[in-house]
Amino acid sequence: MATRIGIELSPVACRLVELDGPDVVPGRPPATRVLSYSILPPSGPETLAQFASIGRRPVSVVVWGVRSDHRQVVVSKGSYEKMRAEALASARAAGVDPRGTLADIAPASIAKQGTKRQPVVLALANAEEVSAAIQPLVEAGVRIRSIITPADALLGLARSRQSLAGPDAPGGPAGIEAYVALDATATCVALVRGGALLGARELSWGYESRGAKSAAAGDTEVSPRRDDLAARIADELADFLMMVGARHEHDAVTQVSICGGLIELRTMAVPLMERLDVEVETLDSLFGIDVEHLPEPADDFRDCAAELRLAWSAAADWRGPINMMRYRRRRSRRVALARAAVVAGVAAGLGTGWAIEQSRWWQSTAPKPIARTSPPVARPAPSSPARASAAARRETPPAAAPKPPSAPPLVAAVSPPVTPPAQAPAPSAVAPGRPQAPQTSRTSTSPAASVPAPPTPKPAASAPAPAAPSVARAPVPSPPVARVTSPAAPPAAASARPAPGAPVPERPAPVPPARPILAAPARPAAGAPATAVTRVPPARQPPPAEPPPVPFPAVLGTILYSPDRKYAIVNDRIVGPGDEVNGARVVDITPTTVLLRDEKGRLRSLTLGAGRTPAAP
Repeated sequence: MATRIGIELSPVACRLVELDGPDVVPGRPPATRVLSYSILPPSGPETLAQFASIGRRPVSVVVWGVRSDHRQVVVSKGSYEKMRAEALASARAAGVDPRGTLADIAPASIAKQGTKRQPVVLALANAEEVSAAIQPLVEAGVRIRSIITPADALLGLARSRQSLAGPDAPGGPAGIEAYVALDATATCVALVRGGALLGARELSWGYESRGAKSAAAGDTEVSPRRDDLAARIADELADFLMMVGARHEHDAVTQVSICGGLIELRTMAVPLMERLDVEVETLDSLFGIDVEHLPEPADDFRDCAAELRLAWSAAADWRGPINMMRYRRRRSRRVALARAAVVAGVAAGLGTGWAIEQSRWWQSTAPKPIARTSPPVARPAPSSPARASAAARRETPPAAAPKPPSAPPLVAAVSPPVTPPAQAPAPSAVAPGRPQAPQTSRTSTSPAASVPAPPTPKPAASAPAPAAPSVARAPVPSPPVARVTSPAAPPAAASARPAPGAPVPERPAPVPPARPILAAPARPAAGAPATAVTRVPPARQPPPAEPPPVPFPAVLGTILYSPDRKYAIVNDRIVGPGDEVNGARVVDITPTTVLLRDEKGRLRSLTLGAGRTPAAP
């Protein structure tokens, strides 16, 4: 695993410890291997060079000499942010101003089930003083992972030694442990119970502080003796216990642990034990350190092990319960996540919009079905005149009003024949004993119905021949009308014989079938039976020929033509039948031409290879 570095910044020295091994786990003895250590001046070229050699590796920093406060408060259970805000409000109500401070909270005990309140430890440190202390590290480019106070480092030592304290042993869950860190000009005292910090205070004196002037020494300043230092520590512990409310026997201190740079630390432990009447342990041993792999020179490291304990604790308890940078890191992480969410949302929106636009483009460029007209299918001829008349009536819509005689020629449909009365027989239209031959009319495309009018007999041989029936040419309507043959003459009329001496009527000349001629109905003679004539509206006139297409002002790139797809690239855009180009709609695409219909209904064209053409006049 990656190595960890702990740095202690005190007013008199800068101590560094680099170690490897697992993190501190309460209840489990640590087994760390110290890779290197350094004790440097608080500032100077040597210290800055050591900071620069660390590079971008993360470090945990212990900062001395800043205004700090540690206390326990009870808050409602919730998120970290809500519990921290409530803890700051409680400190403000107790007279502590949290403005301009770095604050963090840690559980003071295991949360009980069914309760809504949770005791936590609130740690405060002045932000400006912390920034000034770590400024050399920031300038050297060191990545600071956590910032703690000496009290928090002493809590890490208590957590690493928690496996040695049983329920009934000194320092167990029922008792209070006092941890003391002695520096040259400062001292820190922390009270710990069950691996949680009850309170801490940092004092402005150390083992090198000058005592009162001694008259016996001739007004010369002397260092306090070990007994005086022990008495001062005992008095500070008593005052601190009274301040935190430890007045009962079960709240008494059961063990005192001391670490620091004092050379003869063990000699000061004896008078302190006599004053407090508790066990006093000096942390100058190699507890939690691999003694078989000590950095060289090993003897020097053994001598300064007690002085390096705070830096070792910062590196060993890498994920300690208190970190003054925790709140800022969480807030910056939330900001980064929010920005990432915004970027992801914008990217998703752009992707969705692009998919929609692409789908629309494909829909617009997809080939549209083209209506195709098939040639009319000839219907079979009706088998009887009645069916022919009914078919003619179904094919022909009813006329709104009769057309004048000057209208285009009509197609005559003859109703079924009616037998004339016997007393007034009509003259025969054919010679005696000769049946009437049916007349047919053919067209160039399909047969058309043509029924001849009843023949008109001549009054006399000398009478002039009747005028030829008026005929007219008309286009064949669509769908075509089946061919109908005229029925045979009635039996009564066929057997009639003209009177003796009467002229024999001539047979009317047949209409030549070279062209589609439709016979107009003839006026019946007097006494002849009336025939029902149904007028059919004129055939639909063909629309006038459309003028040829004119050039269109657009650029035709190429044409993609196949039996099932027709596309063209016009003005650098793929278009198909039905798309619009410069206000005109594409109506058809051939292998060489694109036909368009502009807003005025004119047919325009783009020919392959023509390039840009001028606008139509």
